[in-house]
Amino acid sequence: MHLTPTSLTALCAISSLLLAGDVAAAHRSRKPSRHHHHSKSSVRGACSKTSASAVQSSTSHATLGAGSTTSHKASTTSKAVATGSKVKASASQTTSSAPAAITSAILKVPEGANVIKVDFGDYTSGTTSDFLAKYNLHISAYSVASEPITHTFVPANVGIKDGKLELTVSSAGSASDVKSAEIFTEVDNMLFLNITTRAKIGKSKGVCSGFFTYLNDNQESDIEFLTSYITDTYGDAVPAGLEFTNQALKEGGKSTNTAVAYPWDPTADFHDYTLEWSSDATRFYVDGVLWKELTTNVPTKPSSFIWNSWSSGDPYWSAGPPTEDNVLQIESIVGWYYTA
Repeated sequence: MHLTPTSLTALCAISSLLLAGDVAAAHRSRKPSRHHHHSKSSVRGACSKTSASAVQSSTSHATLGAGSTTSHKASTTSKAVATGSKVKASASQTTSSAPAAITSAILKVPEGANVIKVDFGDYTSGTTSDFLAKYNLHISAYSVASEPITHTFVPANVGIKDGKLELTVSSAGSASDVKSAEIFTEVDNMLFLNITTRAKIGKSKGVCSGFFTYLNDNQESDIEFLTSYITDTYGDAVPAGLEFTNQALKEGGKSTNTAVAYPWDPTADFHDYTLEWSSDATRFYVDGVLWKELTTNVPTKPSSFIWNSWSSGDPYWSAGPPTEDNVLQIESIVGWYYTA
């Protein structure tokens, strides 16, 4: 299994060119229902929920490996920073170029943290849902009244093939509903975390794929891939690049958003994408290198973690819908989190 470099030991040499630019509200506005959310509670209601036990680890750090699972309730004196939602109003948005440096590190698990470690190469037989359930992950099944086209997360679009989890957005043609895919953590009280997803993005245009924390539309932090805007832009409204966002903490507020230009094609190979959430910032790493740190609109409440791919046909975000199936492949998920 490929263990992911993380921020805890990374010494990053970063060369960033920031291009300031506020984006017009009408163009950068993101609809809160565009990808998931409102029926999340009902989806989870169908799953048996177990809360992490409060077990204090006796060691200060443990190298992440098979069987290293510890649990701990986050201190109530700590600042809570949770997961935010998609942008509702205009975003404070910039673009930048990716750092050139490569930093290698071994993931260290903080004292008392819970471990998540899923290698999809370990799958041999049985249903996808049963395999995911062993890691307290579940498949979503619900519709989103997105505009201009509805999208529906369907279990049939989630599968494991050749050692990779596949989240498929079906080609839509003239369909009025886009079949999409999503999985989520059973644990919904994560409070601070570092989670790395090793993935290759689907090639077909017209899809938004995301790895993100989520409680509600004002508690969310995102890594998002817009397959129509890997190198292309949509005028001044949507820049090219990998999107990092902290959603606005207040209804109607401005989100904090940055698009970082890719130094390579994310659809050509697997890369490690890390979201680190602490009390004072969210940090986004790619292949162990810090690409962006956001210190405004940092989530403040416990939440879950979600992986999904979808399309609504909105040219100002997902674009599409795709004319060919788009398959997001995930090799592994590895990291740690505290619970509240």
